[in-house]
Amino acid sequence: MVRNLVKRRLREAGAASLREHGTGFAIVVRALPASASASWDQLLKDYNAALESTLTRLAGRPIQAAANGSAGTTQEGTSRA
Repeated sequence: MVRNLVKRRLREAGAASLREHGTGFAIVVRALPASASASWDQLLKDYNAALESTLTRLAGRPIQAAANGSAGTTQEGTSRA
């Protein structure tokens, strides 16, 4: 039951970030055991902090997809959905 609650909360956090940032990112979220006892506010705060940190790191990276012809894959080489 706790696992499903965390999953639903993280899905909602993801949906909120899609509304704010749009599409174009493949985001993987891994809930650590401490997330089972985290409140909604803390979980959302941690999710948003991790997302902003990642977006900041990505902003400094050159876009490689157009340069190397891999528009159908992510930088890790996995297929885009």
